[in-house]
Amino acid sequence: MNSDLLNFYNYCGVYDGLATDPLHNVEDEETVGEQKRYSSLWGAVILQAMIDITSNYKRTENNIEKVKAFNWINDLHSDFITVCHFAGYNPAYVRDKMRDIVSKSLSNSAAVMEFIPFLWHSMFERKALCLSCKLYNSPRSNGVVGEFMLARYHSMVDAREIVQDDLQVATLKELMKYNRIPPKWWEFWRRPGFAAKKGVYMHGDVGRGKSMLANLFYEHSVIQKKKKVHFNTFMKDLHDLLHHMRVDNWQQDSHCISFAVNTMLQGAELLYLDEVQVNDVCEAVVLHKVFSVLFSKNLVVIMTSNYPPRGLYEGGLRRELFLPAISLLEQHMQVVPMLGKLDYRSICGQDACRYYVGKGADQKLHAHFVALVGSGKVENVMLTVGSRKIEVGKTRNTVAWFNFEDLCGNKNPLWVADYKEIAKNFTTIFIKGIPVFDFFAQNEMQRFIMLVDELYERRVRIFCSLAANINELHAGPESVGFKRAASRLAEMGSDMW
Repeated sequence: MNSDLLNFYNYCGVYDGLATDPLHNVEDEETVGEQKRYSSLWGAVILQAMIDITSNYKRTENNIEKVKAFNWINDLHSDFITVCHFAGYNPAYVRDKMRDIVSKSLSNSAAVMEFIPFLWHSMFERKALCLSCKLYNSPRSNGVVGEFMLARYHSMVDAREIVQDDLQVATLKELMKYNRIPPKWWEFWRRPGFAAKKGVYMHGDVGRGKSMLANLFYEHSVIQKKKKVHFNTFMKDLHDLLHHMRVDNWQQDSHCISFAVNTMLQGAELLYLDEVQVNDVCEAVVLHKVFSVLFSKNLVVIMTSNYPPRGLYEGGLRRELFLPAISLLEQHMQVVPMLGKLDYRSICGQDACRYYVGKGADQKLHAHFVALVGSGKVENVMLTVGSRKIEVGKTRNTVAWFNFEDLCGNKNPLWVADYKEIAKNFTTIFIKGIPVFDFFAQNEMQRFIMLVDELYERRVRIFCSLAANINELHAGPESVGFKRAASRLAEMGSDMW
């Protein structure tokens, strides 16, 4: 650490004085205890900022970074709000106090003038408070990061990104119990308080916030080695790997599934599987072995689903082969139902203006496409998925036009890998002629559900013409999968998407 940095470290004692100097810092509404919390907050932040500054000293020469740092504070960025909530203070109040501290400090030291802007930028952008606790396995640090998750949730509520929901808060607290690196086999005698279950299986109706909470836990977890994957993608990758192993004469090896799962995990200690669903017998017969491998490892597993464990693959062919997998889920996972009454996606998308229904819908959709691509040349593009080709007739940069039959019809049926490639190559997709799915169009509906899932995961914008309103497109047997697709379409149709 250089001498300028040491001087700055000594100077930071001014912040510790916030809790002890009654002449300058006591205000009528503050108590001594609150001041100590305030001082401790900035102490943790500053310690991490010092680490950042040590390795990024030259960045302070960049005036643009300095401007961004002060704008970060003035704009009340979401991370700034999160840190303030963690300390129990109003963000506007803390911002004003910070400004006062900075303005008084800049005249005291030339070195501080270089360090202060980057200090603010570093501690908010890099979530320095969360990162300052390096002993992640200690109960104290686990509590700090857990409280940070709750603070992040409340900052999202204040920023009107989500709506306050007590059930979501309770579920997040259950997730926080697993916010520790799984113990090694020789550590169990040292850590008796570690959760007996392997993770959390959240299930509930569409739009209840399951994926949002799982993402919040995943992003802020202290576990560094982690993997997040949609369940459809996980199963596709597994089948692809097993296929290659059979080609290489692994078919006689009874441990091929175990080897394949271990290869896919790549040493992860946290696995997040989103939208768990079982659609065919091929998946049903291998999942017992897959779950056995997952639950035998030092691994925290988070799953979300629209189905409770006993509702997976209900009515499926040879379902008795899948029952042992259900027993494993119930034995090793903490099953948390999310039974809220509101579909927050439909609330978000109730002002949707990207879907055209009724007479002239196709013409209006085409007019929208023409207006978006402008006078540029519309080209034909060929996508490659394995040994197959997918023709896209109309494209302009990352905007593409499809007929529904080309995407989900029976003439040239596509599946998950194809939809993933389409979502990867285009940011905006127009779909002409989405029909009503009756009893005789269940295959097309399943493909459409897969398509919506992939577009949603990639945050692709979608414009389409419909034969009926979104909630009236399904006229066949009840389908939880279609309810999820309709809920996601409602959110994707809003101006916020």
